[in-house]
Amino acid sequence: MEQLLQRIVEGIETLLQGQENLCRTVFTLQEGQDELRRGQEELRNGQRQLWQGQDELRRGQEELRNGQGQLWQGQDELRRGQGELRNGQRQLWQGQDELRRGQEELRRGQERLEERMTKLEVRMESEIIDRIRGLFDGRQLVLDALARIEERLAAHQERLDRHTSEMLGLRIRKQPGS
Repeated sequence: MEQLLQRIVEGIETLLQGQENLCRTVFTLQEGQDELRRGQEELRNGQRQLWQGQDELRRGQEELRNGQGQLWQGQDELRRGQGELRNGQRQLWQGQDELRRGQEELRRGQERLEERMTKLEVRMESEIIDRIRGLFDGRQLVLDALARIEERLAAHQERLDRHTSEMLGLRIRKQPGS
């Protein structure tokens, strides 16, 4: 009987140890479950952040598309500007040709002059050329100002025509029998 009790006590002790082990295992499982819950929450947060990042990337992509469109517009403007520069360059070349022809004429005239008058003539011609350039520049300014005046005059004429039409319309309405 003692042996039986001894075995029962040993069995109970084994059961108690097993129960303690089971409790530790349950506790460990609960801790693992808590860690899994925290990990799941972190994954959800990470997923939200990924969605936000995806939205930011989409917005960035749209901004890049807009920027690309603006670059294309700028490129078109640069092409137009380049065409205008080429036209200006052609005009400068034409002006340069005219200046060369004028310079050649001055050289021929200079060769005809007497040697003692050469220095005086050269100085006078350079002053005259500067004055002619000044006159051409002044002429261009006057032409530009005249063009602006003509534009303003046309605008005023349109207003006068419009007011005249309105006044005629009012007179026609005021006439008896209308």
